[in-house]
Amino acid sequence: MKQPYFASNESVEHYTPRYIWERAIRCMGAIDCDPAADPGHGIPAAVHYTKNDNGLIHPWKERVWLNPPFGELIPKFFEKLQREWGKA
Repeated sequence: MKQPYFASNESVEHYTPRYIWERAIRCMGAIDCDPAADPGHGIPAAVHYTKNDNGLIHPWKERVWLNPPFGELIPKFFEKLQREWGKA
């Protein structure tokens, strides 16, 4: 039986459907930071950190949209989220 795409290890990148982030923007007003952005910047955020930028080493400010890469980096992204939330 094939795993659902979100449990698949075929890729660590899974993109958020537009209707989800559009609703998030309606709730938050805007997205200020996408620390795990895809290279094409699919999420309309003021600041994007791609894999090459390593969003784990930059500050995450204001309204953050986080869809981390699946796999071994998930715990690191959520630890960073917790640290950044504690600064607010």
